[in-house]
Amino acid sequence: ERMRPDGSYPNHGGKPVHFTFAPTSDVQNTELGGFRVRIWDNAGEVVADSGNLTGPPEHSAALHPGRYVWGLQWWTQDGDFSPWTTSEVVVAPPSGFWNGIPWLGDAQ
Repeated sequence: ERMRPDGSYPNHGGKPVHFTFAPTSDVQNTELGGFRVRIWDNAGEVVADSGNLTGPPEHSAALHPGRYVWGLQWWTQDGDFSPWTTSEVVVAPPSGFWNGIPWLGDAQ
């Protein structure tokens, strides 16, 4: 049996980052029982942990600009767990962050 989450996310500075995934399994009639999302900073410290969730496969977290690793584990209605899967996300500074800096394109 293979269970694998696929993730996608926007990385808008100044807004919560919305994490979504599509749980897939090679076993027919597998249903999502729950999931957990963790987010680590560059130092490997957990900066967000959703705890065990049920419902739609999504979670939002307010993150400061920077580079993060997010991880996901999900389980079936029968209690079979997927392995932890990770991916990187980069959160950009909010719009207007570079205003007033001429060599970065500001005409003032």
